[in-house]
Amino acid sequence: MFGANNIVTGLDIGVGSVKAVRLRHGRGPAELLGLSIVEIDGETAGDPPEHPSRREAIIEAVRKTFEALGVQPTKVGAVASAVGGPNVSVKELTFPSMRREKFAESLQYEARRHVPFEPADVILDFQVFERADRDKDGQMRVLLGAAKKSVIERHVGILGEVGVEPFLVDLEPLALLNEADAEGLVNSRSMGVIEIGSAAANITAYRRGAFFFARSIPLRAGLGAQPKDSGWLRVLIEEARVSLSYFDNRAGKDGIETLCLSGGRSLGEGVVDAFSDALGVKTALLDPLASVAETSIDVGELRKQGPRFAMAFGLARRRG
Repeated sequence: MFGANNIVTGLDIGVGSVKAVRLRHGRGPAELLGLSIVEIDGETAGDPPEHPSRREAIIEAVRKTFEALGVQPTKVGAVASAVGGPNVSVKELTFPSMRREKFAESLQYEARRHVPFEPADVILDFQVFERADRDKDGQMRVLLGAAKKSVIERHVGILGEVGVEPFLVDLEPLALLNEADAEGLVNSRSMGVIEIGSAAANITAYRRGAFFFARSIPLRAGLGAQPKDSGWLRVLIEEARVSLSYFDNRAGKDGIETLCLSGGRSLGEGVVDAFSDALGVKTALLDPLASVAETSIDVGELRKQGPRFAMAFGLARRRG
């Protein structure tokens, strides 16, 4: 789909930084061709994303990210990016079994009932889970994704300013789950991923063939990454406890087998142990750099920043 080299660039535009991962896909493990991270001007962190100064700061960071990759944005090829936070909704819902075409026709009506956005400002997509049309209770399970149209248009517009037209604008919870799956963490037992960014934490939990759950939790901006710097970690752990308990009840009470952390704040000293001790769940950092063949570049010091690239890796693994 993307030419002989089958190269995909995953671009994660966060609140504090822009991360990019460039992978070449083949028969074996993906080959890492490029890795870069650029911090967004901190003086604009408090501005809304549509503010001119904030928009320009993001555009400049995206430009510098591609410069660090050593590739011109207009010649980068396939790019996958994502949107998330409170402007995105991902829910697993149950409906009476029906043909996919019929459900698609009724999607706008269903969205009014289940999506917390105005229908006129929403882009919808869905996926029917495998074997759902043959469930013994006559129900089908559907993963319904929704994002505000204005948010996607702004996101695509920013990329357009640097000459990039993405082949995919994904939803952040799905990109995180894609990376966890690539690392072999999604199995018959339940698992969770928590991406802890500078302004929000994304909690995603899943058990194959059972139930999907996603939630975004705002975090106070400007807090440090270490537990001693603020109470953000204690609050987040309690929110995670409630979220995972809800997921466990819906998924069959088998319990979360593994909890993975990613994002910049996950690198703070004692963060992994704090989650493990408080929740009683095996907890580890997502390590996307462990599953690629580093034959073309030396990541150097960026290896220590691996969990910050989980979202970008999850996007770069998309092959259409």
